[in-house]
Amino acid sequence: MTSVFISILNWNDAARTLHCVHAVHKSAVSRNVTVTLVVLDNGSNPADWAVLQQGLANTAITLIRQEANTGFAAGHNVVIRQAIERQADYIWLLNNDAIVKPDTLAGLLQAISESPECGVVSPLIYAHYDEGIVDFIGAVQDWKKLETRNAGNPAEAKEMQASHPSDFVVWGTAPLFKATALKATGLLAESLFAYCEDGELCARLSKAGWSSRMAFSVSIQHFRRKAVFDERPPYWFYLMTRNSLLVYLLHTPPEFRRRIRLRLLSRAMISAANLREHGQPEKSNACLLGIWDGLLGRDGPPRLNVTPPAFLGWISSVFPYRLQQWLDAD
Repeated sequence: MTSVFISILNWNDAARTLHCVHAVHKSAVSRNVTVTLVVLDNGSNPADWAVLQQGLANTAITLIRQEANTGFAAGHNVVIRQAIERQADYIWLLNNDAIVKPDTLAGLLQAISESPECGVVSPLIYAHYDEGIVDFIGAVQDWKKLETRNAGNPAEAKEMQASHPSDFVVWGTAPLFKATALKATGLLAESLFAYCEDGELCARLSKAGWSSRMAFSVSIQHFRRKAVFDERPPYWFYLMTRNSLLVYLLHTPPEFRRRIRLRLLSRAMISAANLREHGQPEKSNACLLGIWDGLLGRDGPPRLNVTPPAFLGWISSVFPYRLQQWLDAD
């Protein structure tokens, strides 16, 4: 009998979480697969928590309440540890804003079972408002350029997966993990709190001999923001900036580490400058704080109640592009 644990986090979004749970209940799996669904509330406000409790009352779903928001990684790790303790074979992490189809889980199980060295698979991910718009269908970590190259279509993703198996990465939106892979490499990096922990874990899996792959036969839809500058909150810019620095400083191979801090600093400064030029000073400051904390190696929850060092704001205002031009010319 194959055992699958499914982990869904909720944070002040009970209505969408319940919609996701109901869709998962329609999943079609074979009779030799047992599914345990766990919903973990990550410190939602009392009203949202009450809606979630009521919506899951009289169901077989395990509901866990945490009094504070411990982050994406720590929240899912609670469920992952339970799954490992109960000797589950697979663990499916699912964003509460994912729109799954009845065949998604079965397709993921089929794909991950086809390759002994595969540690994680992801479905193709499309925008919730238009299934013709790609959200994520695979990517390669380009350590030389310190960037992630996303595939634009399934054919490109298949080529990238075949030609760069050790650098292929998947998103944390709906990944299905082999429990043995997580036991061998460790769980999600709680120090990152949220964002970039998917790429960081893929890097650890690769170093341990596991591969990350896409399941091209199945797809989901995912809530996708159309305008990043306008719709993303300041903490997103802080965490994405800081965690990107932390992950690259940790995992970039030696042959690509020349002037790595300057290169990461330049890229982040340009992002901060772009935010300020688009009339988003609060988000620009969050980006600057992320730069500073990333360079200092600070981790954990976002720190947005402090002022970034003045010299960082000056650099981002005066010559972020000049620094990048100098690095490109060197």
